[in-house]
Amino acid sequence: MANRLLPLEDYNALRAQAESQGLFERTRFRYLCSVGAGIVGMIASLFFVTLTDNIFVQFINAVFFVFSSIRVGTASHDLSHNMVFSSPSVNRNVGTVTWALLVGMSGEKWFLNHNLHHKHVNHIGYDPDVTIPFVFSEKQFSERPTPRFRWLFAYQHLTFWVALPFVYISYV
Repeated sequence: MANRLLPLEDYNALRAQAESQGLFERTRFRYLCSVGAGIVGMIASLFFVTLTDNIFVQFINAVFFVFSSIRVGTASHDLSHNMVFSSPSVNRNVGTVTWALLVGMSGEKWFLNHNLHHKHVNHIGYDPDVTIPFVFSEKQFSERPTPRFRWLFAYQHLTFWVALPFVYISYV
């Protein structure tokens, strides 16, 4: 795999451009609306479960619940990256509560695994995300991967979303 790292001056220029456009400004109101919409959606979905036992309607309801919980999970992710509040301890505490009460998984385990992932992206033995069941394996990273694994590696940004539930199961 070729090294695709940019020179440091290119990163610094890109960061300066993003900062000048206000992309690093904290938007607490947006997060409040997103989490609020996610919570309302999750509650509505749970209520809807009691209204009908039609399997097709409940399948659509399940998809709606997933999208609602992803809104909360995305906000929890950003809290874990200290992007919402200026205080890291407030981000961590609010993130831990949202992970535990609203997403239903251990925030501490998520913090550990996700930070390791960012530190060692796609490095076997170091990145916990390359151990996603049924998706990544050491075979995938061999010198001569099969066509199936070459395809999977090229489209991992799409297959990630299919594999994500397996990741969350391991974090509980």
